[in-house]
Amino acid sequence: MGWVHEDPDADLYDHEGYAVAVLADGSEPEPIQVPIPDRDGITSPNSAWWLYNGQDGRPLAAGVKAGCACGWRSKETFPVDFEDHEATEGFEFNEGPFAAWSYEHIGSLLGTAMPPELLAALDTVKAYVEQLVTERPLAALTALTRMESLAAAHSPTAGAAARSKGATWDAVGKAVGTTRQAAFQRFRKYTEMARTEDGLPIHIGGCTYVYAAHNDRCGCAGLNDIGQPVVPVVHAADAEHARHA
Repeated sequence: MGWVHEDPDADLYDHEGYAVAVLADGSEPEPIQVPIPDRDGITSPNSAWWLYNGQDGRPLAAGVKAGCACGWRSKETFPVDFEDHEATEGFEFNEGPFAAWSYEHIGSLLGTAMPPELLAALDTVKAYVEQLVTERPLAALTALTRMESLAAAHSPTAGAAARSKGATWDAVGKAVGTTRQAAFQRFRKYTEMARTEDGLPIHIGGCTYVYAAHNDRCGCAGLNDIGQPVVPVVHAADAEHARHA
């Protein structure tokens, strides 16, 4: 079984990911006919990467790439270890082929993929910091503290902006590597501040208020994406009144 992105709002069920065997020349081997248990003489084509181990006349995989049912393949080829499936696929520690499928492919479909230039810059910073940690630990601490300050200063704005552009709490959670509920708890107070434009949601207490052009407060108008009641209001003053009600 491959990897599946489970956000029901993203509709990505046709993008199942998996590790793909790659030969020394960079090509993908043909599927192997594997016998079906309890059915004499009957075989089924199978392209699981671990089958290409060079035994019984099978091709030997030199590495693996991240693949998707839609035909996408990662540019990078990763090491293969026939004795350690987890290390080869990278699912357990969010690395290798799994990370490539998740961040490069699914991230692109969700709008969370970083520009290549930024990704390269972060890789460079990561390499510098990893070297400094042992060679110049105080310099490493200074750099890490500045990065933490940068994240603290800008992640609230990014979280609020993502919500104002229609991103679900699940998508926000995926972007920061957490659950939708944890993302809601982390960024809710910042989305409450973004309530000056007509039509934008205002998260206040147990309700989400929406500016309506021609309606007074008229009771609950349904539930938002985390199950809270949505109540339309007309003016900012109404919202402020609701805040202190």
